[in-house]
Amino acid sequence: MFGTSHPPHVGPGIVFDKQMKPLFDQHSGGRISVDLHFSRAICSEQVCVEMMRLGQVDMGTISAANLGAFGRAVDFLTLPYLFENQMAALPAIEGWLNDEINKLTHSQMGVHIWGWVPVCGQRQLLQDVRLVKVPGDLKGIKLRVTKSPTEFTLISDWGAVAVPYDWAAVYQGIQSGVVNGLFLPDCHLWSEKFHEIIDFSTRVNGSWNLNLLVMDLERYGELPNWAGEAVDRTGVAITKEIFANDDAWLAESRKILESKGVVTFHVPNEEEVKLWRKGAVGAWVQSKGQYDPALVTRILNAQGKMDFMKELEAAGAL
Repeated sequence: MFGTSHPPHVGPGIVFDKQMKPLFDQHSGGRISVDLHFSRAICSEQVCVEMMRLGQVDMGTISAANLGAFGRAVDFLTLPYLFENQMAALPAIEGWLNDEINKLTHSQMGVHIWGWVPVCGQRQLLQDVRLVKVPGDLKGIKLRVTKSPTEFTLISDWGAVAVPYDWAAVYQGIQSGVVNGLFLPDCHLWSEKFHEIIDFSTRVNGSWNLNLLVMDLERYGELPNWAGEAVDRTGVAITKEIFANDDAWLAESRKILESKGVVTFHVPNEEEVKLWRKGAVGAWVQSKGQYDPALVTRILNAQGKMDFMKELEAAGAL
């Protein structure tokens, strides 16, 4: 049984709906069948992981940020500006990063990662109060954040009021004024209908919006070798397919939103970008000790992000 918050007609949900069953059939020789449950029908985010531990769900999706509810092993993946864009992450995932992540999640969280699910690129600032161009404009705006301590620090350091809030209740939370917005890619304005209640988007490209395909490690370990291999091979195929299509899904959703004219978008200029990046360094400092400096340095080096590394080193984050 597979549970996810993604709807079957948008983004990654399309791949899950159309390809997950055939891929499991292919890689298991017809010995694995899977029941798919979309749109929070049986679980959403951390609830899926809790249900896996109770044996009520076999596998599902959770954002790397919300996985922080169970430990900080993968929290470094949410560090601001770690990846310039999601395609910059793909060589590492296909090379060495997947194995390194599973070493951490196996030992620290009891979770097995069997696939990577990018969702519309980077996280942006979506809110219903006013046009935001620089961090100082966020003062007093209440933004929903995930279970990630890194994200909480980032949003707070930028000047907003960070409010941890469950994903399933965010729409109602914005309607009622408990929060004014959230930190997510702007494709969610369309896919989750936030454009009905959100007026402004600031494209800060703050951190990678990554979901993960997960299983409880004990459940995964109980599988015969052929079944475990089938799960992992299916995950590799799904990861490749979603990476190949995610940019197009994002572009399509933005085109729809811009044609409707209901949301005002701001793309920061070069000087504004410097302010957003400068304000993000504190989140790295707060997370120091929770990640391997050599690991994140390897990621930054591979992208040639030398200037940002100098800022982080000067702050003592590396």
